[in-house]
Amino acid sequence: MQLSVDIETADVEVLKLALIVIGLNKDIQHLLHPKYENGALVRALGQHDDPIVRQYGVWAVIENRRLGLEHLGTSLDGVETEPENVQAKLLELGASSIPDLTRRQEFIVCGSNERSILAREGLAKGLLHSFYDGLEGVTLEWFRTEQEARVAKLLAEHFARFSDRLPLYEEKALELALQGGDIRRHVLLGADGKQLYRKLEQRRAADGDLFGTINDGMERFIKMIQDESSTKVLVLNAMPDDQTRIRPDKEFAELRERMAAMRTPKRPLVFENVWATRLDQIQEELIRHRPAILHFSGHGAKGELIFEDRNGKTAILKGDMLARILSGYGGIECLVLHACYAEEVARECLSCVPVVIGSNDSIYDTTSPAFSYIFYQAIASGMSYEQAFRMGQTEVAIKKKSNADIYKILVAP
Repeated sequence: MQLSVDIETADVEVLKLALIVIGLNKDIQHLLHPKYENGALVRALGQHDDPIVRQYGVWAVIENRRLGLEHLGTSLDGVETEPENVQAKLLELGASSIPDLTRRQEFIVCGSNERSILAREGLAKGLLHSFYDGLEGVTLEWFRTEQEARVAKLLAEHFARFSDRLPLYEEKALELALQGGDIRRHVLLGADGKQLYRKLEQRRAADGDLFGTINDGMERFIKMIQDESSTKVLVLNAMPDDQTRIRPDKEFAELRERMAAMRTPKRPLVFENVWATRLDQIQEELIRHRPAILHFSGHGAKGELIFEDRNGKTAILKGDMLARILSGYGGIECLVLHACYAEEVARECLSCVPVVIGSNDSIYDTTSPAFSYIFYQAIASGMSYEQAFRMGQTEVAIKKKSNADIYKILVAP
């Protein structure tokens, strides 16, 4: 049966799903209407009143190889008038697609000065697929002045990706690799398959007798590269004896299976799980595992999460104390609070974590695993936290629409 979407009367959620389908099913024309090509639908929806629909329209142009700037319904000339979520996608697209390089250079200069972190992050993502002579005049200066770590890491990856094209980029990438941490991880991601990667390997080997035998050293070096190129997800579970029992172990086991089934993830995720987490273990586990994503699975109430004490009984963690812990650690990119009534705690933590996910009501065991499965698969495929959240929310809606609205995402300004 032929699908048909009336863009004049369809619900916003239907339009968003239609754009996701167009973005993912890249070779199926007339998918959603027998008379209109996918590009015509995307162009029309790019002028929709809902900013999320416009954002998804730009995303579809980015993802679908059959679509180009001519299918963009939202003008690149009006970036500054759009909400920041639309700005981010327009900047990502323009940075890699504007054919006139003079115009593209002006576009990138303006985008690098946007006040919105989300917008600058989108521009930096676009630069992962773009290089031309003279671009370094913008990017190196932008990196010098950029204050937001998640934007700087993408610029570092850009330098490494195009290090074969420009000696200045190679020198900068080598310098940044010495800093370690997330900056080095992004340099290694960008350096894959480049001469720079071999130079980094040689430098690592020249640092001294760190590895023992040659074979043992190579194995440890490969493992180190893999670890550096992966994003660590630390999952803290708490199931006090005096609370209703839940089964996060079952959910976690299936999540591992689903992630293992992904053949070539763009952003490999490594999961570490801590069961029966006590309050006095949280900082220790952060230090031990050094995660970029922290996921709590357990019980919650307004303004608090429920961990365990040494006797396996309830121990309350207030939102302001969790924020203090995470502020001291300083390395969390995304915090996922998979617990009931976690929105207040999420808001407390937004001052020290760029992206926080919580809930404003009870979450349900019958649908909550669906969110986690799709959320982490989407991140592994290279999507942003915001995109992954929307897909996770939609997956819950497919099972029970009212449950999807419980999930909330907070993004730092």
